[in-house]
Amino acid sequence: MEKITIYDNFLESLGREFDILKELKAGLRGSVSVVRHKQSGSKYIFRHFAGNGDVYKKLLIVASPHLPQIMEAAEQDGKVIVLEEFVQGDTLDFILEGGLLTPAQAKKLSLSFAPHSISSTPSGLCTAISSPKTSSSAAAMPC
Repeated sequence: MEKITIYDNFLESLGREFDILKELKAGLRGSVSVVRHKQSGSKYIFRHFAGNGDVYKKLLIVASPHLPQIMEAAEQDGKVIVLEEFVQGDTLDFILEGGLLTPAQAKKLSLSFAPHSISSTPSGLCTAISSPKTSSSAAAMPC
């Protein structure tokens, strides 16, 4: 008898209940897409990547007006899938590229929105839960 895991069940139900609208990012580690729930029409962000999903599992119980709500997260054999709230608007990457904010201004703004979601790495970079290309919540930049 084949063992069905939460990861497998979640991935299967995503394929059955959601349509992919747009792929925002794809690379060797994974992908980020905008998906739409077939029945309700609601949009979500779907992340599928190789790595550690602990931060997303912890965020399942966090409710903040400044962070996208994590709807579900599952991990198996170093593969992670995440369904999160879709937030309409410009990404931080778009704002930085357009010169609307300097990196220092973006860092200050990001820290004011979600200080608990940003941490400093040994290399001196501020890292965030989300990539600036796919989220408006934070950026990776010098601390």
